[in-house]
Amino acid sequence: MRPKRTIQLPASAVRNESKRKVNVFPANNIHEEDFVLDYKNLEGDISVAFCPQEENRNPVFVITSGCKLFIYNWGYTKPIAVFGYMLPEEVLRCCTWVNGSNPHCSCIVAGGQLGRVYIIRANDESMLTVFAHNGEIRDMTALPEKVGAFVTASADRTMKLISARTGRCLRVFEPLLQSFDEIISAELSLRTGWVIFGGSSKSVNFMWNWGEECGISVEERRKPPVVSNPCVLISDLHKDVIKRIRWFGNLIASLSMDGVLQVWLPEIIEIDHSLKYYVINPRPICCMNDSFVDNVTFTHFTVHAGKSVLAAANAQKIISIWTLKIVNGKKLSQLLWTRTVEKEVMSLEFDTCGNFLIAGMKPSSFIGWRLSF
Repeated sequence: MRPKRTIQLPASAVRNESKRKVNVFPANNIHEEDFVLDYKNLEGDISVAFCPQEENRNPVFVITSGCKLFIYNWGYTKPIAVFGYMLPEEVLRCCTWVNGSNPHCSCIVAGGQLGRVYIIRANDESMLTVFAHNGEIRDMTALPEKVGAFVTASADRTMKLISARTGRCLRVFEPLLQSFDEIISAELSLRTGWVIFGGSSKSVNFMWNWGEECGISVEERRKPPVVSNPCVLISDLHKDVIKRIRWFGNLIASLSMDGVLQVWLPEIIEIDHSLKYYVINPRPICCMNDSFVDNVTFTHFTVHAGKSVLAAANAQKIISIWTLKIVNGKKLSQLLWTRTVEKEVMSLEFDTCGNFLIAGMKPSSFIGWRLSF
């Protein structure tokens, strides 16, 4: 068996399938608590994902842009490049980091325009390519609790649960909907048993993740089961296509293409798995756009359920972090932190413990902060 080793490579070390080097040009550190890396050789939107790890440790994170993927250690004054890949003819759209109970199941996962999933093992940097979808992969989220699997959302109108260890498909979700052309964002909640997703239908959709079962199983089968349950459509929250949706504890945060960011509570009114009959009432908690006097629209957001905080970037290039608190029996948002950046923010991500935040900006840079609230 190959011995496990810690990844420590020089900044110039880059791997790619075509054997071509990817040069890294870091900028100088700006402040003690933040850093900026500005690239001239990156193309495409930047996406970010952190490695799940314990508190009081500087995190490791992955950056994707265009056909390129980089892994970094968070240094004391600036990021330290670990290794990178270049995937010719691919345009990466999203990434995540998956941890499993097996020590060999710490994997960086990325998906893109070709419908392929790229699984890179952190212990030996080997890469597995999975032909997962017939359309572009728009979003992916890792399952928590060291399950060792992740969910993909694709323009081919399906979602898939995939094993990070083997790359095999564990479950296929095919919503019984005819009103949309593609799925743009999705997430599976182990606690509630629901898959939430949004796309071109301008609605937030709920789908029970198994048939009559509840929970999660990573049992691999020759032919993965297909879930084609009816969906609950909630269409009165947004007036435009759903851009991003995430569970936020028992709440849901959803962002539409017109820049409206809603936080709301899905109240389960009635549920009957045998008849596949569900009634969900959306109870609005707050619209984050109302936090500003001007008519502000948001470009991206991320959440950290453990700390009950939400970070969002608006079109005025301001990044804000709120916490939801209960006042007189009502949940209200309280502003904790704000920063103004020079470029439009296209991606945001907290680390596992909520102590670090990274923002990917147009056209080819990202900035990070060590948070102290």
